[in-house]
Amino acid sequence: MVLAGMGEGCEQDAGALASHVTTVETARDLDVLRALVGDDQLSYYGASYGTYLGATYASLFPDNVGRLVLDGAAHPEIPFSEIWLGFGGGFDLALASYADNCVSSGACPLGSTPDEVITAVQDMFTRVDEEPLPTSDPDRPVTQQLAFWGVAAPLAGGEEGWPLLTDAILEAQDGDGDSLLALADLANERGADGYESNLFMAQTAIDCLDTQIRPEGDEVDIDEFVAASPTFGAIVAGFAEYGCASWPLETTLEAPAYSAPGAAPIVVVGTTRDPNTPYDWAQQLGEIIDSGVLLTRDGDGHTGYLKGNACIDQTINEYLVNGAVPDDGTTC
Repeated sequence: MVLAGMGEGCEQDAGALASHVTTVETARDLDVLRALVGDDQLSYYGASYGTYLGATYASLFPDNVGRLVLDGAAHPEIPFSEIWLGFGGGFDLALASYADNCVSSGACPLGSTPDEVITAVQDMFTRVDEEPLPTSDPDRPVTQQLAFWGVAAPLAGGEEGWPLLTDAILEAQDGDGDSLLALADLANERGADGYESNLFMAQTAIDCLDTQIRPEGDEVDIDEFVAASPTFGAIVAGFAEYGCASWPLETTLEAPAYSAPGAAPIVVVGTTRDPNTPYDWAQQLGEIIDSGVLLTRDGDGHTGYLKGNACIDQTINEYLVNGAVPDDGTTC
């Protein structure tokens, strides 16, 4: 009912536009912008969801593809339930990397082995599910969902975010949810005066229309989620189960052929321990696109460009500025 109400609100506020915010239609808008600025071909850098938009653009307008970078690649051909499944597994992989680093530093306050560190995070999730953590704001205790985003944000940030995660877990163990809440708010773009953007409402509107364009998925199997992601699986299964079945707006559009035949070389960037968009999605997208060229960042955190890897940055810059296409399979 919450989704139905949100969809009705979107339709009331936006009118007919509310049924036309699919990725396919946005890609068409992108080509209009290309033409308006007088470019014969599109030069484009897309990260995370932007890779789905970029891949859709290439599939619709392969002759107009110039230099496209798709960084932190989403998989355009799997149902959203499978996206959540990969999302959970990606965050378990990222958590394992964080735990290994914490222990190898020689002074990890969360445990003496990686398994102990992971158990500390799992115990925190169990605790807040049973009784939300108090914060400085009595109206905003940390629930399990908020705790998830509080952990997800620093894991997505890679090594720079790990000290923040350690501090937040330690504070949570002491009964203080302030740091987890601050990290969750960062992930959800919420400030002192409320949400600073309509990010999640827009994402819901787009996803629930795109769900009608993507292939049908099976019902969510929580056991499958937990098997793929012991720490995060049950939580993200809840997100997947929430689904879009009650979304009241509809589209009749169909998925294009994501192979983008005839397009110029497209650079697909994957990070080996990316929690949000697992590395195998980048590998698969590079194969789906006929002219896909896979560029790999061996590292942590979401996306690869401007994340401290000079090889990745230089390779992407050379491609975007000078048209130098990297060798397929290049690893930095």
